[in-house]
Amino acid sequence: MEGQEDEKKYYADRWLKEPKANLWAMSRAAQVLTELQLLEIKSLRMLDFGCGTGWFTSILSQFGDAVGVDLAPEPARKFHPELTFHGVDDLPAGPFDVVISQEVLEHVPDQRSYVAAASQLLRPGGYLILTTPNAKVSLRNPQFLVQPKEMHLTREQLRDVLASEFEVVKLYSFFFGYAGWRPYRLQLRFGRYLDAGLHFIAVCKKR
Repeated sequence: MEGQEDEKKYYADRWLKEPKANLWAMSRAAQVLTELQLLEIKSLRMLDFGCGTGWFTSILSQFGDAVGVDLAPEPARKFHPELTFHGVDDLPAGPFDVVISQEVLEHVPDQRSYVAAASQLLRPGGYLILTTPNAKVSLRNPQFLVQPKEMHLTREQLRDVLASEFEVVKLYSFFFGYAGWRPYRLQLRFGRYLDAGLHFIAVCKKR
């Protein structure tokens, strides 16, 4: 419990200092929104599971009903008082059509329990859209290893964790290394097959 309180303070302090998304995070979010659109679900009810400052919850609210959950939800409540945010000990009532998790799984000590919680919050046939670092790339760079827990996964490890609760519909890497937009366009053709991107994105359907 003491360790969780320390982490909660870490994230509360961090989110208060970083209220806005950077361009890198927005580019990643655009990839998530692309996959969300491809689901073609009307009247969306969405959960931003590990919402940080709530910036992406706010974007999601433009496409349907969206609520956020975070270990430290107070900053999100401060920055976006018009939206609803929950702590991890006060999860919202489901079911949701889509649970979205951006760069959270690698910081969770019990990754299978986190995935199981996402599944429980979804309606039958609902979707989890998840991003997480690609260990083949991220573990080589200390700049991506700064949070209290860093447990990055390979493609095989990620698929194994997700398959405990979901049918994995898509799983590919994106962002071609640390490059700019020109190499990023190349990865649209080749990067997902080479696992060369910094992040994985998974689209998973609840069984």
